[in-house]
Amino acid sequence: MNVEVLQGILEKQKFPSNIALSGYQALAKVKDRIEQCANNKQLSMYKVILLDYSMPGMDGPTTAIEMRSMLD
Repeated sequence: MNVEVLQGILEKQKFPSNIALSGYQALAKVKDRIEQCANNKQLSMYKVILLDYSMPGMDGPTTAIEMRSMLD
């Protein structure tokens, strides 16, 4: 429910958002975005990524470490 509330707030302020409900889904979205950015120079990488400390499959800190390694 918190994810839906936050997405509603962001959309109300005209900030586009994507939702992932697990660390693995978040990593997949970042990987897809990297590929999309390589193919479309007008598209940019996510500016902000919000992670919960405790997520299904992979916790937030581990997900952040994996994301950083993908972006290096």
